[in-house]
Amino acid sequence: VDERTGELRTANEQLQNTTDELRGVNDKLLSEIVEREQADQRLRELYEEERGLRQQLEVEFNKRVQFARTLAHELKTPLTSVLASSDLLISQLSEEPLLGLAQNINRSAANLDSRIGELLDLARGEIGMLEMKLESLDILQLLRDAGSEMAAVAASQGQSLVLDLPSSLPLVNADAARVNQIVANLLTNAFKFTPEGGKIALRSRESGSSVVVEVQDTGPGISKSDQERLFEPYHRVARDRDRFSGLGLGLALAKTLVELHGGEIWVRSHPGQGSTFGFSLPLESVTQQARPSDKDSRLWKVLIIEDDQEIVKSMDLAFQILWPEAELVPARCGEVGIDKVETEDPDLVILDLGLPDISGFDVLRRIRLFSRVPIIVMTVRTGEEDVVKALEWGADDYVTKPFKQKELLARLQAQLRKQPCHDGDMPVVCGTLRFDPSTSQVSYGGREVSLTIIEGQVLQCLMRNAGNVVAHSRIAEVVWGDEYPGAVESLRTHIWRLREKLEDDPGNPQLIRTKAGIGYSLAKPR
Repeated sequence: VDERTGELRTANEQLQNTTDELRGVNDKLLSEIVEREQADQRLRELYEEERGLRQQLEVEFNKRVQFARTLAHELKTPLTSVLASSDLLISQLSEEPLLGLAQNINRSAANLDSRIGELLDLARGEIGMLEMKLESLDILQLLRDAGSEMAAVAASQGQSLVLDLPSSLPLVNADAARVNQIVANLLTNAFKFTPEGGKIALRSRESGSSVVVEVQDTGPGISKSDQERLFEPYHRVARDRDRFSGLGLGLALAKTLVELHGGEIWVRSHPGQGSTFGFSLPLESVTQQARPSDKDSRLWKVLIIEDDQEIVKSMDLAFQILWPEAELVPARCGEVGIDKVETEDPDLVILDLGLPDISGFDVLRRIRLFSRVPIIVMTVRTGEEDVVKALEWGADDYVTKPFKQKELLARLQAQLRKQPCHDGDMPVVCGTLRFDPSTSQVSYGGREVSLTIIEGQVLQCLMRNAGNVVAHSRIAEVVWGDEYPGAVESLRTHIWRLREKLEDDPGNPQLIRTKAGIGYSLAKPR
């Protein structure tokens, strides 16, 4: 009995120990559950905070977008009449001093336009609204033309500009106007800091899958500490703040433009040894067939729907002098313009988007319900979403204010010479990948694949930007006209379907790649 009692006592002690252990484990589990619930609650709170911050950022973004549009309208609308009128005045004068006065007005207005343009371009670049028209570009000819134009500037300052360019360069995929802007900014910067008698060299070469452009000067050079902030907006080296005017935006804007092309920009410099600024641009990867056009010599009737009468008057005068075969018919508001399209039967329509009664987009949409007359949008609004929306809704061209009278007339006449065909019907080729929008057929890897309309639009957008990452918002704007809340998920679905149709292994894509949190890119053809 004693023995049995001892065993029971030992078993009871063991049971008590086990119970204590289980109670400890239970307490620990309860503690972990409480901590997990607290962590989950904190995550929910952080999520709500993040969503609130995201909404605040969206509000601020929209404010900046609206500010950029308003600023462009308020500054460039009056400047349009000054530039257009002075252009016309110069073409009609031949004797001093009136010719010199007109040229001075034109130069000052153009300089002001350039300053405004730099400020707005930088603002648009910061909020993702900067327009880029990537196409096949002969960079060598552009550099030669830029060098020829800027040689006179160097000579007037007692400097020499040397073009050290190869006999040939491959085509690049770039926006010609923006590349010219980059080169002009770098050359102007070199002229500004190179002393009289100094030398500036413009060089270029092919490097791998890019073309490299460099501007070298014999100026004072730049210290390492100053180089770190050189491409920041509104920044000037301390010794230059009192010597030069301007906002200090040239290099910052050049950096933004280069990076939007998918390239890089850099500087090499040492104090007392001059500086070399360089940038790279990706080689051409997409080609598109050209369209033929022929001439039509009949008289024209051009309807202009524009409420700014100074612009209408300057254009009417330009028509009388430079294009007397055409009649300019004005309409000050949208409703009157729509009626005149029906009653006047114009050969061409010029349409402002900022009308006093209804939106220019509404005018465009309503005209397209009953007429295929060519429509050229002429506006201060330069946002990419506005350009895309206008073209998708049926505009044939998009011109921003201020504009050059002769260039505008050339665009109008080019529209009248065109055969009725559309860019969207032309096959797009990227390496061995060929897409025909008219049939929604893709040729790739020896296969013929059929796509849906949206799959085709997504693929076209990626093909036109091959080698570069295209943001979710950019693809959504091209495909749907706006980035709606479910755009990212919809794109993910369409991208997966494209991969299933085109990739050998959709789970390990080699053609259409994902840039997490940003967008997608099409592999550059080799």
